Amino acid sequence: MQILKGHKDLVYTVAWSHDGEMFASGGADKLVILWNEKHEGYLRYSHTDVIQSMVFNPVNLILLTCALNEFGLWSTTNKNVVKQRSNTRCCSCAWNTDGTVYAIGHGDGTVALRKGTIVTEEASMIIQRDSTEPVWGIAFSSNKLFAPKDSQGNPTNIDEIMAVIDWSKTLSFYSMEGELKESRQLDFEPHCIKYCIQGEYLLIGGSDRKLKIYTRTEIFKFYALFPGVLLSTVAQMDH
Repeated sequence: MQILKGHKDLVYTVAWSHDGEMFASGGADKLVILWNEKHEGYLRYSHTDVIQSMVFNPVNLILLTCALNEFGLWSTTNKNVVKQRSNTRCCSCAWNTDGTVYAIGHGDGTVALRKGTIVTEEASMIIQRDSTEPVWGIAFSSNKLFAPKDSQGNPTNIDEIMAVIDWSKTLSFYSMEGELKESRQLDFEPHCIKYCIQGEYLLIGGSDRKLKIYTRTEIFKFYALFPGVLLSTVAQMDH
């Protein structure tokens, strides 16, 4: 185990680039540090408030970072971090599967979608949700690996799904047009969410100290598994 030093306060979030050659960290000191494969902190920039969430683009080396009151984008092609103030608290963020849309979950329960890889003041879409609890996790999945094949054996297009968790103990699924597809009540407060196995399943961890695996929409042989159905507990913390 190697301990890295660079932050002056608690570290709240870390993220790896899609190629695994760098990762970033951010926390209470309002600082974002980028680290190389040698675990050297080679670049840093600051926000005006505590760093809440960050995520790398799944295609390009672009980093989306969210502080309490603003968000910004850093890239290898433009070292100047472009930032935008937010009227509502930023709690979580995610890129869609092809890196053309990014989403930010806010403290008032809304989710803002922006197209492209640049910072814009106005969101392309704001999803108003029934819950006004903070959105603590967002994850996208296109499920391309399990899509039906065409005559040439290539996967057909399949709708992308956005999963959202908040502290009203709710797991919700939305289309890219903002339509609510499904909503399920959880028996714990969810803290983190991520699709796994090429988007076929969903992992959620939370206040019950368990990491659980859930279904995404898919038909298996003669029966259907609907989104958000609990399959099993993957791991559990005893203390």
